[in-house]
Amino acid sequence: THISNITQFRSSSGEPVHTLFGQESITHNNAIGFVASFPSERIYYPLIPTSAYGDRQVPVILYVNSFVTPQLYDSIRHDTEVVYFTDGHSTPDEKLAFFYNGRSQMPDQKYTKIRITAPSGQFTEDLWIDPTPPPEIRLFEWYLDNRMLPSVISYIIFSLIASLAAGFIVFRKQNPSSRTLLLHGLWNCTTFIGFVIMTRRNFPQEMYGKRVPFVIAFYGIFGLLLSAWTIALAPSLALAVLGGWILTLLSPLLSLLLILVGLMIASGVASSDLSAMMLGGMLAILCFILAFAPVPVLIWLRRWIDPETGLQEAKRTEPESPGPSP
Repeated sequence: THISNITQFRSSSGEPVHTLFGQESITHNNAIGFVASFPSERIYYPLIPTSAYGDRQVPVILYVNSFVTPQLYDSIRHDTEVVYFTDGHSTPDEKLAFFYNGRSQMPDQKYTKIRITAPSGQFTEDLWIDPTPPPEIRLFEWYLDNRMLPSVISYIIFSLIASLAAGFIVFRKQNPSSRTLLLHGLWNCTTFIGFVIMTRRNFPQEMYGKRVPFVIAFYGIFGLLLSAWTIALAPSLALAVLGGWILTLLSPLLSLLLILVGLMIASGVASSDLSAMMLGGMLAILCFILAFAPVPVLIWLRRWIDPETGLQEAKRTEPESPGPSP
């Protein structure tokens, strides 16, 4: 088919839009598309007709329902990108209801995007598509369908590994048994509070010395394992995970930055009026509280885990008693 009158096509394809003032404008939608349906035992897309363009690059972008595996041949393999997507909730347009077998709501829509950028002359065969995903995507699909179970299992496994590794690093002189360390890692399932309480109880200070380094090492290793697992399942979250680690490591510097920002605002508005100066001062105080509020809690927690450490530090800060006067 063809369009004989482009001007008429553009005017007739526009949709009227009513504004707040009752006026009408025409929005042009000049995209041309067609729908074709035909029986086929396998999914395929005809690429051979596009080869008529020769060396010109005509990108082909296909969206296929569900997770599928395209059968790529050598001439297009290196210029093809296959990405798998999930959509938590999708509502197809009524005009496309037949494409979704009459379903108007898609609570967990899965689809595959195939993008081919090879020169058209390399389209020597049609693209055949298998309706099953590759093995690695099949594992990922199982994880999506059963999120709770693998999440709990991975949490437990990472807790066991982190406890074992932290014990070998911190308590290497005491040499606790692997079974003791592995079982202790299960206390992480009772949150941070339960893990800290049981660390204080299961590793007496008289035998193991300071326990704070063990807690720090445990959660450092546990965080690294959890981050690696998250990035492996969702590479798009790599920057978010990296940003979280940077924020954690630089938190002392960020605390000082908060205070400086508050002081700068307080001094910057001081020349305007008294109310603005008071507002800036209150902001500086708020930044100070936000920056150092966790410090007393951390100090108390450290002394609670290792009580003798706190006593020794208190003794070191006591002034020395003066000797006998001559």
